[in-house]
Amino acid sequence: MKFNSWKVVVLIIIFIAVAYALFPRGRRLAEMYMASFQWEEAFQILEAELLKHPDDPRLLKDLALYAESQGASEKELKLYERLVELRPHHVGYRQRLAQLYRWSNRVKDELAQLEEMARLAPNNVETHERLADFYHWYKKLDKAVPHHQELIKLKPKETSYYHDLADTYMHLGEYEKGIAIYEDLVRKNKKDPEFRFILADAYEWKEHLDKALEQYLAYVDLRSPEIYKSKKMNDTDIQVFDHVGQIKIEQKKFDEAEQWYENLEKNSPDKISWPNKIYWQEKKAAFYVQIDQLDKAHTAYMLLAQQFPKNKDYQFELAQIYIWKHELKEALKTYQQIKEEDPNNKRAWEGIAQTALWSNRHGEAVTAYQYLSRLEPHNDSYKRQLGFLYFWQGDSEQAKTYLEAYVSRHLKDKEVQVALVSLKVPQLVSQKDYFKASYSLRALQDLSDPSLEWFRKEIKKQTAWKVFTEYKYIETVDKKSRQGEFTHHSETKASKYLVNRFQMAGRYRWLSVKDTALAPAIREDISTVGMGIKYDVTHNINISIEPQAYMGGLFSTMGTVGEITWDMAKGLYVDMTGRFHELWTSPLDAIRYKGTKSGGDLYGEYRPEYFLDNRFTLITGTGWNAYFTDRGKGKAHVGTGAVKTLFAFFKKPKIEIGYFLDYQHAVQNELLVAHSPLVGRILSHYIVSQLDYSPWSKFRLFMSGAIGEDRERKLYVKDTALWNYFFKGEWKASDRLFLSATYAYSSESSLVSKGVQSVAIAELNYSFH
Repeated sequence: MKFNSWKVVVLIIIFIAVAYALFPRGRRLAEMYMASFQWEEAFQILEAELLKHPDDPRLLKDLALYAESQGASEKELKLYERLVELRPHHVGYRQRLAQLYRWSNRVKDELAQLEEMARLAPNNVETHERLADFYHWYKKLDKAVPHHQELIKLKPKETSYYHDLADTYMHLGEYEKGIAIYEDLVRKNKKDPEFRFILADAYEWKEHLDKALEQYLAYVDLRSPEIYKSKKMNDTDIQVFDHVGQIKIEQKKFDEAEQWYENLEKNSPDKISWPNKIYWQEKKAAFYVQIDQLDKAHTAYMLLAQQFPKNKDYQFELAQIYIWKHELKEALKTYQQIKEEDPNNKRAWEGIAQTALWSNRHGEAVTAYQYLSRLEPHNDSYKRQLGFLYFWQGDSEQAKTYLEAYVSRHLKDKEVQVALVSLKVPQLVSQKDYFKASYSLRALQDLSDPSLEWFRKEIKKQTAWKVFTEYKYIETVDKKSRQGEFTHHSETKASKYLVNRFQMAGRYRWLSVKDTALAPAIREDISTVGMGIKYDVTHNINISIEPQAYMGGLFSTMGTVGEITWDMAKGLYVDMTGRFHELWTSPLDAIRYKGTKSGGDLYGEYRPEYFLDNRFTLITGTGWNAYFTDRGKGKAHVGTGAVKTLFAFFKKPKIEIGYFLDYQHAVQNELLVAHSPLVGRILSHYIVSQLDYSPWSKFRLFMSGAIGEDRERKLYVKDTALWNYFFKGEWKASDRLFLSATYAYSSESSLVSKGVQSVAIAELNYSFH
């Protein structure tokens, strides 16, 4: 058999063609792999083909699909950008690129693509939908309007486009345009209840309640009777019924509203399914609450609670109704019943806490809030409430514990800050610790709270400038010596410096002395100027120092007065005073002998609380003085000591009787004896009685009398040698003005210079605040 070569060639060509057709390669093979989701194999082929044909749109599109399948959105975006460059008129590529721009939050690029799509295909419905959606998404509703209008032109029978345009107008505040479109939709679709609902909602938005009610009722008519028979109403049905009831309530048509709810419920269960019937029972109960018919609301919720005992919401509503009716015991009982059935029900515990608080049953409220704090340890509101409960109960320590823990995490809660300050300030003010009280109030200086205003005023008053003016007149009975004295004293706390710890004082004294017992008689005027400071080391320890200058006709000198006061404990007070180079002003030796003195006193007062209801007072004092004449030429040293006990028989008015022992021992050199003889030793005993009485709130009367003897000086009671009495009246005319007057008489004298003296003092105190 002869084999022709040309036939072999033909067969080979046919075989190659068939093989090429049956076994695709290149892009076609890649597309086959992609269709069977063999993405990796497809990607290897596409990459190789793209090297040969870098500008082939079909290869780029396939690679973009591959990138999409792998979630490589950034790579897909770059591929579509290249596709748009190669095929700028391809709307599909631009649509996908716009979507990728949105996901990448490239707003301007997305808008540029959408606008170019609208230019390329002005009648493309999807493009206008995308642009309208874009402007809605980015809150540029006015620019969305033209695209809604264009969509209506392109598809005039599509009702959703009319609805979208009307809704856009409503959101733009162009209500009349929006309502006109809705009204037109209702005219064209009279049997469609959905458009009735939309128009009614628009009317209600504009508060056209009568028109809204008409459309809602039309909706109900169109949905009847199916609306009552359905086993479950749709969301629109429920909204319509709610709106009808609410409109009637807003129109004050309570009878119609009540009839509306009753008509919905009165049908038998075979006409209204139980889910709907329960719903309308709930609506009716809520309606009764809304119109304040609490008895009917109670009946409605009680019926629901009986029918559905596992639903605790009805019991909570009942408890709330009891509270509104001021039946707090029933409310508390209801909450406790819920708690017994569900011990960890937070809402029940909160109800118990609040109701117990309103019932002034603070112990039960504390227990409830403590349980809630354990139930939710991170809920700071419970700690806050516990703090206030302890605050109202007067338990300061517990209140501080909870409120300080709360305020450390809620620094802006002014009410808690006020409570904390209210716990601190009264105690500080009562201790006269004004600088700490002021510091505590300073944190709330921008807050006006009535509970703290009194303390602010009191601190301001106590730290203000004060002026004390005192007039004193002393004269002996034998008329040989006379002394007139005027003292003007001003003081204030330096409130702007060192947190009120410093107090500044200024003093001026003018003394006029006349002594006819001397030969020749002396009349002399002396002026004293002092400037002092007082430092509050703590609230119960104060230190003061006052330099003074003495100026007189005969001579001038400088001096200093220092004092330390210490409230050591409750009922125990100590005062230590030192005076250095002080001018003699009493007795008259300062004028007679150009004398000065230095010395100190230690005074203590103890009033034990436990002794017969604080009726006993013990006063002790000791002192030392050194007298100098002619700048040290004559010297004397005097030591003094005193003990005074007082027992109060009555507290109002306060009547006290006690015993007083006065001791003085003097040592002097011969030069001083020649000028001013002092008794070497004085030991006096007194029986003391005192009366302290306030017949009116702003007036006080104080009287004291004493009688005693001094055996060292041979002065005995029978001779009335030691007889003293004292009268003082005080009147607080106002918060700023204080007046007092004093008269004292004393027969005490020495063997050398006998003389009875009387003292009259008038004092005026005024403070600027």
